[in-house]
Amino acid sequence: AGGSSGGAAAALASCQCWLATGSDLGGSLRTPAAFCGVVGFRPSLGRVPREGASGPRLGLHGTDGPMGRCVRDVGLLLDAMAETCPSWEFPLPQPDADFKGFEHTAERGAEKARLGATGICESERTRVAWSSLGCSPTPMVNELCRSAAMTLAGGPGCLEELDSNALDFAAAERAFMVLRGERFASTFRDMMSDPALRAQLKPEIVWNAGVGNVPEAAAMAETARKDLVKFASQVDRLFDDVDIICAPATLDAAFDASVRYPTEQAGVRFNNYLEWMRPACMGTMMLCPALVMPCGFLADGRPVGVQLLAAPGKDGRLL
Repeated sequence: AGGSSGGAAAALASCQCWLATGSDLGGSLRTPAAFCGVVGFRPSLGRVPREGASGPRLGLHGTDGPMGRCVRDVGLLLDAMAETCPSWEFPLPQPDADFKGFEHTAERGAEKARLGATGICESERTRVAWSSLGCSPTPMVNELCRSAAMTLAGGPGCLEELDSNALDFAAAERAFMVLRGERFASTFRDMMSDPALRAQLKPEIVWNAGVGNVPEAAAMAETARKDLVKFASQVDRLFDDVDIICAPATLDAAFDASVRYPTEQAGVRFNNYLEWMRPACMGTMMLCPALVMPCGFLADGRPVGVQLLAAPGKDGRLL
């Protein structure tokens, strides 16, 4: 079911609940949504209050978000969760004058879809672009996600292709690893220093905290923050020309429950447990609201999710 909100996604998919909440730093509600065929939404930073959440926008932050079986339900729950969060050091854009809530916004989107391209004026068209986010999903996952992007764009010829050099994904991935390591080293400092407690931690947590405990960690974190500032500027420029970026939510569909995590794909071995979650990690680094929704199934019946990203603060536009 994915993690860490896999239970929430599985409960939604099996109709044990109508709505659910999840938290997301590196895809913890987006990956389960993709694996279980439901909708997961990581909102803009500062949209949903979270205990202990603070700091500048240009940082690695987790956030809480809604999950549901359709976009309208996600909008409904976001209306209940959203609130001004004064602990953040940046303001979110003010909503448009005709804003009546996120559920209403999602309904308007569905109405536009029913009207089709001929019923929408040029100023309301959604400019959609495709990007693999520097990742290499399996061919079938890539095909299903691109097809969904083309549908959203309005059909063949309407989907824009992002320049592969527009974003420095290699620098963003390095920065994500370092800043996540710094975060884990701080969170688990007491447990890591106690041999008995450390022995109870998952090996992935021990490794992740270890990244933030190396002698050069402080210098690495300083470089990572500078790289994040550059990356955020690159992302902001992209949204001058497009409204929505479509991308894979995951590299592949759900894997067998007996597997701790995928260690390779198409003969390429992953160096750590985060590399198989690259599409979600890159979405986090873009500092954008990110929505994952089902876009099809593999031949064996496993769901596939597509990831949609909008400019920071444009949660309503994304819904």
